[in-house]
This record gives sequence, structure tokens and C-alpha cells, in this order.
Amino acid sequence: MKPWSLLLMVAAMSPGFSQEEGGFHVFTDKKGKTISAKILSVDDSRRMAEIEREDGRTFSIEITTFSLEDQQFLRDWLGLSSRARPGGSEPVVKGNLRVFGSLRKGAEIGTGPSDEFDDIIGVEASGNGWIALRENGEVLSFSGRDAGMSEVRSVGSNTGWLAYLKEDGTVWTSSQSQAFPGELENVTQVAAGSGHIIAVMEDGTAKVWGSRYKDASDGPVDPPLPLEGVVDVATCQDKVAAVDSEGVVHCWTMPKRGEELKSSEIEVYSHRLGDGVVAVEGSIFHFLALTASGEVYEWASGDPSQAVKPDEGPSGAATAIRANGSTRAARLEDGSWVAWGQSGNSGIVEKIKDLGPVPDIAFFSEPMKDSDAFVVWIEP
Repeated sequence: MKPWSLLLMVAAMSPGFSQEEGGFHVFTDKKGKTISAKILSVDDSRRMAEIEREDGRTFSIEITTFSLEDQQFLRDWLGLSSRARPGGSEPVVKGNLRVFGSLRKGAEIGTGPSDEFDDIIGVEASGNGWIALRENGEVLSFSGRDAGMSEVRSVGSNTGWLAYLKEDGTVWTSSQSQAFPGELENVTQVAAGSGHIIAVMEDGTAKVWGSRYKDASDGPVDPPLPLEGVVDVATCQDKVAAVDSEGVVHCWTMPKRGEELKSSEIEVYSHRLGDGVVAVEGSIFHFLALTASGEVYEWASGDPSQAVKPDEGPSGAATAIRANGSTRAARLEDGSWVAWGQSGNSGIVEKIKDLGPVPDIAFFSEPMKDSDAFVVWIEP
């Protein structure tokens, strides 16, 4: 699953965000021309930005006109979440951790630290239980695994695979060891699948690594398709999806165990859904995509052109998406959530529907095991 960017984070909390005194920033376009201006707003399609020059003149400009570095600056200004639709600037919501469900053949997963900490700003889930992020960057976990890890900005998780992104832009594994020291120091997002990881760099490019790639088991390499302007990434157990600044989803399937394929030898399928994708999530087998207008699509193959709108998905516009295990969910405009997935985990699906408005949720559901399913959320 993708990093928790904590819904729409305030820009000041993004380590990539920096602006001059008075709120002005020097923007550079792709031809090298510069202008000092401050951002007023970004439209819901995330294609246009309204800016104000120092002389007071305001005008709209296409975001892709800017350099990749300044496109990243705009994303940082928005606090763009991997799970939230752009178009606003909500402050970080912090609160208590709440948990419902069971894990490992019906063992109660408990409520965790409950009211012991009231500064939880992000939650995640895996086959080993819940993970929570405190406002100070400290990790709490159900299993105790990785508990106490500090200076964490986000985590990539799918099933039992975890990769942590620290505030300094380095990537760490769940064994609390740094992944490829010195080679990955400018990462802004990370997503982890079964034996493979994808990371987004500050310049909008991406790197992949893991034992599933013949040429990337010992260090990061370029993805199967060279990517620029990456705004979001996600993994399924054996698949990867990346969204670029044009709203196009690029998806590929990992080589099967025993196959030896280099990254460059893997086929990539690219497709633009609706009016352009702004966020993507991955469960064990399904990808979930959110468009700029709030439409939700899902697909189980490695080809996003096969995506459909889920019958049990949101009836109106969604503002955020979540997926893990065999369950998928979308946040509605009133803050409540709708969920769907295999019938064996209907207890979790119904619980998510009954939560009411909550800022962030995470969940895990083991396919075909009613007892192995739980949901974790933040209660302000």
C-alpha cells in the first residue's frame, strides 16, 4: 500500500516545501525563465494554478509549464495525499487510535494504545497488524515490530511488506535497516509489494528494486518505462502502478518466480481513466484509482484499460481511496466511508460503513479467512 501522506497535509509540514519571506517563490519554467510569485489556488483538475506576481497581477498557468522541481513544489504546497483528491488544504487531523477486528485465527487485535496517545496523524495496516504514526514521527505498532522507529514521514505497505520513508528522504525496511545507503536520499514516496519496491524521487522520476527484478536485487534501477512527473504510486502483491502529472496510469506485472527479466524487459500498459487519475491504491489483487472529479475505478489485471467502476463503490464523488488485503474503500464528501470486497470479510466492510466521518482509516483482510480482518482509524 502507498505512503500515508495524511490526507491533505498542510504545506508547512512537507519537508520539500519552502517559500520566501512574504509567501513568494521563484518559479522556473521548462525553458529556464523565472518569475517570483505566490500560489493562490490550484483547481480541482490539478492542471491549472492561479498565482500572483510581486506587482500584484494574478493569472492562471498550466502546472506542467513549470520545471519538475516546481511541479513538486506545488504538490508540496497542496500537501497532496496519495489517498486524497486535490482542491483544498485541510490541516492535519490528529487524534486517538481505534481498532476493530481480529488477526491470526481470531485473536483479538485490541485497541492498541487507545487514549494513551492523542497525537496519531496516520494509520497503516499489514498482515502483522496495525501501524500508527505520531505527530513527532515516531512509529507505534501492534506487533512491536518497528516500534520506536523515529523521523518517519510515510510507509509503503501491502499485505506483510513494509518500507518506511524517513524525513531525510531515505528509505528503510521493516528490519530497521537502510535500503541502499547513499543511493536513495531524495525520495518523496514509496510503495512496497511482494519482493519489490517503487520509490518516487524529488525530481518526479522513479526507481524500482527487489528480488523480482533480475537487475535490481542489489540496488535501484529505472522502472520498465522511464517516468517523469510521477504523482502517485501503488503496488499489488505482484503488480505496480504509477500515475504521472497528466493523469495517466502506467501499470506492469512482476515476473513470476523463476522468471528472469530485467526491468526494461517488462511490458507496461498505460491508460488515462476518466478526466485523469490523481491517486492510486493497491490491495492484494486489485488496483483502485481516484480521478480528479471523484470517480473511482478498479481493475485486477495489469492493464488499467480494463478498469471498471465497482458496483458496490461510491454512488457519488469520492475524496479519498484505500485498499489492502481483499477489501477496498472510498471516502465520501461528507467524510464517511463506503467499503466493499469479498463477502468473507463483510464484518469489516460493515464496520467501515458504520464509522461515520473519520479522517483516515486502514485495514487488512486475509482472503478466504473470516477471522483475519481488522480496521484501524483515527478518532479526533
